[in-house]
Amino acid sequence: MKRPTLREIPLDEVKLLPGSLLFTMSVNQWDHLLEAGYNQGATLLELDAHEQPVAAYRRCTCDLCNPTLN
Repeated sequence: MKRPTLREIPLDEVKLLPGSLLFTMSVNQWDHLLEAGYNQGATLLELDAHEQPVAAYRRCTCDLCNPTLN
């Protein structure tokens, strides 16, 4: 399964709040579970070999990026 281009967000925007959904992943990991979470608005936190965060990704939910059909 090929990893698509993901929208990166600053690591300081990653918050562990009640009700938030966060997936951890290895560098360059991609599978159906990560894809489903990303598409539903979950934050993906990419960890290096030492389990340190190196990047975070979240799908944009604004109307400009996700126009709806009227």
